[in-house]
Order: sequence, then structure tokens, then C-alpha cells
Amino acid sequence: MKFAPIVRVSTEAQERQGESLRTQVTEIERSVKSLGGILIADPWRYSGQEHATPELERKKLDSLLRDAEKKLFDAVIVCDASRWSRDNGKSKVGLDILRKNGIKFFAGTTEYDLYKPADTLFLE
Repeated sequence: MKFAPIVRVSTEAQERQGESLRTQVTEIERSVKSLGGILIADPWRYSGQEHATPELERKKLDSLLRDAEKKLFDAVIVCDASRWSRDNGKSKVGLDILRKNGIKFFAGTTEYDLYKPADTLFLE
């Protein structure tokens, strides 16, 4: 399974300090290895500082969703579900795109079933 990771911090200060980003990368690499998968080429292209609050632009997430529609990977992975989104509307649209294109969603080694209402409610 080919994984596209999302590694995100909300503020520029967090990005400059870098510890959270490094920790997320390490956790994702460990999870992908544990799941027997591989990372996409240039795996950190969807990573960095990007707010997850409603109404704020998320260029990296938008890029990931466009690539999901092209089926460039089999699964999205975050180290923690909170790294996905706090914007319920954007989250729902993103999860719909993943579902329509057969893309799986993982937080660490836990798979969220995008066809189960309880799982999608938690992520939205």
C-alpha cells in the first residue's frame, strides 16, 4: 500500500521550532513500516505549517485531494486524527473525495473506515 502522509503544524513558530514536525515524520515512518506499506515519492510535499481552522486556505491539503482524485496513492496517513482538519465542511469534502477514489485513511496504524458513519463523524 502506498501512503501519502500529512504532517502539519498550525503556527509558523511551531514550524520554526520543528520538533512537532520531526516527531510526526518519525511516527508516520514507523506506522507505515509496521503496516507493511511504502511512502509515495517526495512524501513530505503535503507537510508543513498550515492552519486547520475553518475558512482558512489549506493549499497543501487541496493539493493532496487533487492527487487523490488522480489516484496517486492508496492511503492517507497522519500521526494523529487531529492533524487532519478542524474545519468540518472541508473535512467532509476531503473524506468524500478519498472515499470516492478508494483511498484509505489511517491515523498511525489505526485505519478509519470511511464507509462507517462513526468513523467519518469522528474525523469530520
